[in-house]
Amino acid sequence: RVAGARGVLNLLVTLQETGLPVWLDRGWGVDALLGFMTRAHRDVDLVTVPGTLEGLRAALTSAGYVEATGFPGAAADRRIEFVGPDGLGVEIRETADALEVGFGATGRLGGVEVPCVDAEHQLGWRVGRKLTRNDIQAIELLHESTGTPIPHELRPMGKARVSYRARRLARSIVTLGEPDAATPGWINRLRQR
Repeated sequence: RVAGARGVLNLLVTLQETGLPVWLDRGWGVDALLGFMTRAHRDVDLVTVPGTLEGLRAALTSAGYVEATGFPGAAADRRIEFVGPDGLGVEIRETADALEVGFGATGRLGGVEVPCVDAEHQLGWRVGRKLTRNDIQAIELLHESTGTPIPHELRPMGKARVSYRARRLARSIVTLGEPDAATPGWINRLRQR
């Protein structure tokens, strides 16, 4: 099942009613920072501060979400996974990084401001893991759009080149939920490469 922006926004409203902080991460977090949808998403990844999973678990359960069983490493990693009544997959992970001053950013989904993980953390959390095509695309687009330096460990992949896929994507971008919005300059620069 593919997650849509409306489902993500409804999920965020449910979680924000708890008063506990959450930020969009990975796929939807990247899209929120960029202001448009770069690809289809099967689930929603969120991060929160340590000590909040139980409150978020209760909110999701009350909203009809069912906790996934047999999720490998969930207890050790301090993360939970749920499936919503509409089939939306949700993973929430605790991180002490969220306690840092200046953590997080504000992005946009469907014209609505949403909390998301900032570009520096989005890039940094990809260090040391096997990168997928989606990771490489996210790294390139976040670097190009925000100017955030690509961590040394992720180079040479990110030096001065932009992949064919990222250029092709830039040529087909329509801002998510705001079709009349002006095209950001960094997208125009990618289109010209």
